[in-house]
Amino acid sequence: MTTHAATPQKLYLLPLSYSTVPAPGRTLEMVLVSYLIEMSDGKHILIDSGFPAEVPRPTGAPEPRQEKNVLAHLADLGLSPTDIDVLICTHFDIDHAGYHDAFTQAELVVQRSHYELARSGHPRFAAVRPTGTTRTSIIG
Repeated sequence: MTTHAATPQKLYLLPLSYSTVPAPGRTLEMVLVSYLIEMSDGKHILIDSGFPAEVPRPTGAPEPRQEKNVLAHLADLGLSPTDIDVLICTHFDIDHAGYHDAFTQAELVVQRSHYELARSGHPRFAAVRPTGTTRTSIIG
């Protein structure tokens, strides 16, 4: 029997911001990104959603340059948050999970251990506590 599964057709790198981070004896150039995968069945998978504009940057955090949020990147591709079918969150730190509430129709996929830590009320995740109706799939 032959089965037909959707396969990735396009991968988009969405640079959200750049910053220079001091390190011992040098500086590092960092880029904050999201990825968008367009599947052969027309579905869209977004990986991470970036740092939200309305949240103050942590004290001492490097100043970002060339900022462009994930919603603007999607709009440039002719997409809106409702076009995202799956949102994969690598972890719930604010620079990766800042726009989750915009993706109310997407299935949210995250590691079980990280989900449980975030749901425990750990202060590390206070800035990105869920307020939307996103469905969650937990792996691992």
